[in-house]
Amino acid sequence: MMCIFDGLTMHESVERLKITTKAFYASRHRLIIKLQLGNRNSFYQSIAKYQYDPYYDEDFL
Repeated sequence: MMCIFDGLTMHESVERLKITTKAFYASRHRLIIKLQLGNRNSFYQSIAKYQYDPYYDEDFL
């Protein structure tokens, strides 16, 4: 999730996390289901609304 907040592409996220592309898509799919969002566009819109500030929100991680 932090890779998405950092604005990384899928390929950059996969390289940073050292996972396969399929694992990335599966994890994203499970997050969408867990958050009860309709599709991946809703997922990215909900992330775009949230401003992550590590100094303000220490409990985020």
